[in-house]
Amino acid sequence: MRTPDGGGKGKKSHHPNPPAFRSEWVMWVGNVPSDSTHDELWQFFTRPEEVADQNDRGEGTSGGKPGAGIFLISRSSCAFVNLASEEQLDAAIFSFNGLSLRPHDPRVPKLVCRVRRREDDMRAGVGGQRGIGLHAKWLKEQQAMTRQDAAEPQRPRTISATSDTTTDDTNSSFLERYFPKRYFILKSLTQYDLDLSVTKGLWATQKHNEGVLDKAFRTSHDVYLIFGVNKSGEFYGCARPAGEWGESFRIEWIKTERLPFHRTKHLRNPWNHDREVKVSRDGTELEPTVGEALLREWDRFSAEVAGKQPAADGEGPSEGGGGGGGGGGRRRRGRGTND
Repeated sequence: MRTPDGGGKGKKSHHPNPPAFRSEWVMWVGNVPSDSTHDELWQFFTRPEEVADQNDRGEGTSGGKPGAGIFLISRSSCAFVNLASEEQLDAAIFSFNGLSLRPHDPRVPKLVCRVRRREDDMRAGVGGQRGIGLHAKWLKEQQAMTRQDAAEPQRPRTISATSDTTTDDTNSSFLERYFPKRYFILKSLTQYDLDLSVTKGLWATQKHNEGVLDKAFRTSHDVYLIFGVNKSGEFYGCARPAGEWGESFRIEWIKTERLPFHRTKHLRNPWNHDREVKVSRDGTELEPTVGEALLREWDRFSAEVAGKQPAADGEGPSEGGGGGGGGGGRRRRGRGTND
């Protein structure tokens, strides 16, 4: 997470605009309109006197201001509001639960405000893909298709969700064997943070993404981090983890040419309700064949752009193209253990 000066023990500034720090006292807010902005929420929660006429509780509209920041998750129509104390959390819930963010628009439902639950974090980003046997289910489907297509099918080893998966979805030996390449979408609210990351070779992700990304780094041959800026209409670039995982971790940028979303309309992610790949939360994992196809499309687009330049004469995929088997070498830090 960011600190006000970008230093200290918190997250570095290479991060998609998180709250200033993660408070112990967090209010979950539901029914947030999907087109809401961070500024709109900030003004609403920091100027309660302007919505007091909605609230017949009077004095309850004071004392619950989000001094520790607001984190908006537009795709889920919710937000997390960080408060500075338990008293402020109680006051905020009392003040804002049942109010409308836009009281003059009858189409906007009233907000639902409550104390954040542990499972709320797990529904965001890669957390939303855990605990559902996603990788084991995918492998079973691939094996079933192989048996159907083979002229003389040989029955492969059955993958059991009880023996080969854990509560974290899959154990490290399973991932190392069957998922040598993994692909993740990471989001930023500003291009500035990504430009800075390209310069410094560093990035920091949200807390609930760290465990899955760390395991992927330790157990897979190649991990691809595909970056986009919210509402930019394009993917910004692609990088690989290049060092020990921590609050800020080193990455190696292998693509910094932009890829417009109109070039990826045909790519849908079955691991995210079959949505287009552009429709992803921060930390969403792509199904492997979709991730590989995305990088191939990126290479094709880059080659087309390069072909329009007078000096560009060669072809061949850039590093990371076609799943990125080459370049960068083997990055796995050794056999992982169950997390």
